[in-house]
Amino acid sequence: MRRMNWTGKPAAAVAFIAILWFFAPTTLGGQTSYVSTHGASMQPVFQAGDLAVLRPAESYQVGDVVLYWSEAMETDVMHRIVDAQDGRFTLQGDNNSWLDPEQPREDEIIGKLMLRVPQGGIWLKSLTSPPMLALFTFASIATGSGAATRRSRKRKKASMNHTAAKSAKAFDSRSSRNAPTTPLWLLPTPVLTLAAVTALVAVLGATLAALAWTGPMEHSSTAPSASGAKMDFSYMADVEPSAAYDGTVVSSPDPVFRNVVDTVDVHFAYRGEPGTITVNAELSTPSGWRSTVALEDPESFTDNLYEGTVQLDLDELEAKARAAAEVTGMPSETVTIALTPHVATADSDFKPALELQLTPLQLALPGGPESLAVTDTAAAPAGEPRMVPRTIGTDSLNVKAGTAHWISAGMLLVAAVLGGVTYMLARKVEPLSESATIHRRHKALLVAAFPKEIPYGQEVTDVVAFAELTKLAERYEQKVVHWSHGGVETFTVKDENTVYRYRIGTPADESLAPLVGASA
Repeated sequence: MRRMNWTGKPAAAVAFIAILWFFAPTTLGGQTSYVSTHGASMQPVFQAGDLAVLRPAESYQVGDVVLYWSEAMETDVMHRIVDAQDGRFTLQGDNNSWLDPEQPREDEIIGKLMLRVPQGGIWLKSLTSPPMLALFTFASIATGSGAATRRSRKRKKASMNHTAAKSAKAFDSRSSRNAPTTPLWLLPTPVLTLAAVTALVAVLGATLAALAWTGPMEHSSTAPSASGAKMDFSYMADVEPSAAYDGTVVSSPDPVFRNVVDTVDVHFAYRGEPGTITVNAELSTPSGWRSTVALEDPESFTDNLYEGTVQLDLDELEAKARAAAEVTGMPSETVTIALTPHVATADSDFKPALELQLTPLQLALPGGPESLAVTDTAAAPAGEPRMVPRTIGTDSLNVKAGTAHWISAGMLLVAAVLGGVTYMLARKVEPLSESATIHRRHKALLVAAFPKEIPYGQEVTDVVAFAELTKLAERYEQKVVHWSHGGVETFTVKDENTVYRYRIGTPADESLAPLVGASA
């Protein structure tokens, strides 16, 4: 049998652990909260039945949607922060005209909104309903029983001297141990939560996989005439009061006289796709000499707007050109400075340049005011087709199909592991007794009572199952009266002439048999 080599998969293992840690709910020791919204306080962003995924943040700011526990309402409330003062936050629902009466502190906020799944709360409720969880349990039992059957066949083939009766007995013993006897919806809350998260991750992973694998990696698209990126330049310098200028500031597009100014601040503002920006100054002279001076190291940004300022030391730039002229023997009085903020994005390179001319007397803008604004026109001509990666999702939230392949595979792997953990935890839960099962499933229907003798003339009828007693209680619009005495748990429903009774256990003393319940 060929062995798989996992030594080259550390990144996959780290990614798997990271995803598992991120999706772990608070009920299992994680930090992710899953909230199914109801009401209309957060409309139109949230509708009833949406699923909100929230996680704690290092800090919270005005505009964040957060979750906190409301003592007044005795429930979790998810509203938006509208003000922050003195360590407390003021919150308000987007659709409310009033502020929340409580002002929680930062340590009282449970988490900040990370993801909204439209109608995800309804999906989650359906996935955690008893029929769906029972189906999940059935699948787990079927898988376990199949494995037990295969093991039984192997052992039988290796030991032909065993009798058929012994083999059947051994198989029945293994089957009884493998099958959980506690219904899934009666398991502890942490196990149910884990099962719900497993189902949610599995559904999301399967949906993403279906979208990712049912289409091509790339598709043909018509390129626009321009990317829309734009760079605006300006420059300024502080000057001493003199006859050269009317004020104390010289700004573009006016010339900068070097007898008055030694340094100039150049400001640039970029609008377009986020990426990485690097700022250089390219020096050149009519003799053909060229040199590049780095003004700002590469810096990444994620917004559609980036602004920066660099300072030009005019004496230093002129000295660099003069030193080159002395070496080449080709002096020049004019130095051209092309200040270039190079913006590299995922789809294009934008290299706008502000051209300035430096002479011994002044720094001037040869291109005039219109050269202070540069628009990217390097994109493909309109109508020219090109292959671009296919994306999945909406305009505000999308992912490339190739990336979705790996994400969906990771989610399905996480769901498989969580499903195995859920099954193992369910196996370890001690089966509930019949009495405990009744008390957990029908808590709202039961009323505790003290026992007393049956009144004269009333007939006692023992029903064969507790379910029959619940039907009678619904028919007569009554509660089920119950008590424990003499090692017997008794449940009763009465009409005018008959006491309907269901018992768990055998009376230690037969004299206790004619007892009914009296309200406590």
